[in-house]
Amino acid sequence: MPLTPSASREFVRGDELSAFVEIYDNLGKTPAHRVVVTTTVLTDEGKAVFTSSDERGSDELSGTGRRYGHVSKVPLSALAPGRYVLRLEARPTIGNTAPILREVEFSVR
Repeated sequence: MPLTPSASREFVRGDELSAFVEIYDNLGKTPAHRVVVTTTVLTDEGKAVFTSSDERGSDELSGTGRRYGHVSKVPLSALAPGRYVLRLEARPTIGNTAPILREVEFSVR
């Protein structure tokens, strides 16, 4: 990562939130498939105020753990001060596999 990791959950308006995740793909490279990674910021009321998506191919798997490294960047300048939830979701495009979802609360002052 180009930045020093931090466990801080409070940011000033105008900052850019960066989240690094590793996504482990147990489906492997065969059959060839894609994984959609969606980043969403939700208000306390559950309203989405930011969404972005990225797709990765099984041909991009690296290492013996068959994983993708993914960085999400969220500009906070458009967010009002308050509490939010950062949601990261990974969903394969084949099969009936349920999406993997992680959420982290943060605040903007």
